[in-house]
Amino acid sequence: MQPENPPLTRTQVLAAIALTALALVVLGTTWMRLLRVAPVPWRFSLGLVGEGLALGGAIALAGAGLYLGWERYRRAADSYLARVLTPLRPGDEIWLGLLPGLSEEFLFRGVALPGLGNGALALILSSSIFGLLHWAERRQWPYSLWAIAVGFGFGAVTLTTGSLVPAIVAHVTANTLAGYVWRTRGPDRNQGEN
Repeated sequence: MQPENPPLTRTQVLAAIALTALALVVLGTTWMRLLRVAPVPWRFSLGLVGEGLALGGAIALAGAGLYLGWERYRRAADSYLARVLTPLRPGDEIWLGLLPGLSEEFLFRGVALPGLGNGALALILSSSIFGLLHWAERRQWPYSLWAIAVGFGFGAVTLTTGSLVPAIVAHVTANTLAGYVWRTRGPDRNQGEN
């Protein structure tokens, strides 16, 4: 009998991350050009980078709290992250942070927010679609719900600063920290609980 989700290799995971990033950039660029959407600018300042680092750190801490305090979320996160992170080598977490951080923020905050009107509805829709992108299977709904909340935070900082930089920095920071912490302290310590 074959397992429901066979394990992935490191090459498959890295290729999937790269191809997904490329697809999101192509989708965002196409949306921008076809519908003449002016994307959120990549205004840069140390203050904006600091806001992104603070938000990314807060998201990583909140995610750790959810992981420790909500068993359903922990199981969903373990299931999702085990498939993605287990085959990776130490240091690969930077790709898990960098490629999705750049491509997902470009599409969901850089193009989708202005493309949907830059208001509350745009924030809700772009965050919801972002969260659904993280829903790999039915039992992972808590992980997807968390991704919706995180997407809302990324969108809110984009709308309030008028720059994509804080959301990118926050996304890269949160993904890299979560990946590193999960790989070094993840489900192995919980084996007896499940």
